[in-house]
Amino acid sequence: MDGFNVEVVRSFTDFFDEVDSSMIYIIRARKGKLFFRLNSHQYTLKRGGNFMMVDAQQVLVESQSDDLEVVVYTMSYSYFEEITILFDDQFFQVLWRYTPEMLTDSQMALSNSFLDQVYTIYNSEEYVYKKIILSNIIQCYMLDLFEHIHPSIVEEFISNTNHRKAIMRNYYNYIMKYKVRDIDFYAKKLNLSTRNLYNITQASLRVTPKKVIDATLIAVIKNMLLVSGFTNQQIAEKMNFSDQSAFGQYFKRCEGVSPSVYKKINKV
Repeated sequence: MDGFNVEVVRSFTDFFDEVDSSMIYIIRARKGKLFFRLNSHQYTLKRGGNFMMVDAQQVLVESQSDDLEVVVYTMSYSYFEEITILFDDQFFQVLWRYTPEMLTDSQMALSNSFLDQVYTIYNSEEYVYKKIILSNIIQCYMLDLFEHIHPSIVEEFISNTNHRKAIMRNYYNYIMKYKVRDIDFYAKKLNLSTRNLYNITQASLRVTPKKVIDATLIAVIKNMLLVSGFTNQQIAEKMNFSDQSAFGQYFKRCEGVSPSVYKKINKV
């Protein structure tokens, strides 16, 4: 499935040698133990444990037990942005501070059940709406983590959240309203410099303002392609492209395939 993959790994050291730091990983141990460092702190992942690995470059694998078996759920940033597009600023402020061993075994019980469901559905050919179901379950997994984590996050870490949240909400609203792909345009609408807008999107989502624009517009376009019945020309007009060719080039640059191919692959 484009942007998402699930695999069983028995040698995490070998897996980590080829890990892509631009991806987001969820690691769940089914057997054995994995010993690693994250930001200079040592952690142990044992059977039944799971954690999100957002920046692989910060993780150092030290050793693993001979019977280790982990399931690795891999998400591209574009896939992650697509399924979290409506989540607010506080969600990301909290989730990015999640560290292994922050949760007890009982607190991870529900999140593990979500990951079991993802594993089963991903490996089944019977689900017509597989991508939608998987996206919803992964959303539930991350929201469950948030519910457990946010009470333990020190309040100072999310200071100024309301201010940034208001700016981000207006940013999304302006993108949806004007469908312009120019950062300067939105910075002026928000009464910000482009540098300040960049700092706010980095603090909120760890992405650039351009990434926010692209993720928002692409999510709208995908919905139009799959459920609206509009032609590519009609979508191009509604999304303020100069012509159908410019629309196609933009979509392919963001998604790797043309709008027609995307529609053919994903249309039920």
